[in-house]
Amino acid sequence: MKFTQEVGVFAYAPSADVYVQQARKDKAITNLMLTSSDMSKVGYAKVGTAVVEVTLDDDADIIPAAVESLRKQQTDIRAEAEFKAQQIEDRIQSMLAICYDAAVA
Repeated sequence: MKFTQEVGVFAYAPSADVYVQQARKDKAITNLMLTSSDMSKVGYAKVGTAVVEVTLDDDADIIPAAVESLRKQQTDIRAEAEFKAQQIEDRIQSMLAICYDAAVA
């Protein structure tokens, strides 16, 4: 499925002038955000408009990609949780060692 839509072009407000100059020089949209949302309320300055042509992939391609992304998120969350749990366990063991040393002395 293919469609065309006009969207706003935004740049991070504190650096908008630099990003626009870079885009003009390079004729590329690096560091610019294209969106249909009004980002001016969250620190971005509208610097133009763009007409975007979108070709959506078939569901047969989208669903495996979405599942792969979810599995990566799942793996990342498990790794982060395990890391935090290990930090807590290290702290517990450190406290128990202090208590044990005090009891022996």
